[in-house]
Amino acid sequence: MDAGEFTIREMWLAVARASAEHRRVAEAGDAVFYGDLTLRESADARARSELTRAIRRAAEAAVGEEEIVDALVSGDPRLEVSEAVELVAWARSRDERLRELNQKMVSDLLGED
Repeated sequence: MDAGEFTIREMWLAVARASAEHRRVAEAGDAVFYGDLTLRESADARARSELTRAIRRAAEAAVGEEEIVDALVSGDPRLEVSEAVELVAWARSRDERLRELNQKMVSDLLGED
């Protein structure tokens, strides 16, 4: 196995784990969070953030979209393929939006075009 295959497997596993964790948190009953809505919201935000981060890291490591989608659906079998494709697109476009925003902020700060 070469380094590329190892990276793909490692990233696939990270995305699948994050997807499974997100589903686990999303389906957890209120008793898990002691009936506290803020704990539920915090756990959901953390799980979604980890999932998004795993998708972006996989994309940055040049893992193909098909492998990322496969990992998402494998980690969360209730997730439909179309939803997984949308999630990957959203995570990637979010990165692009953040880069554009950072670039605009830096240019505004430095007074450059």
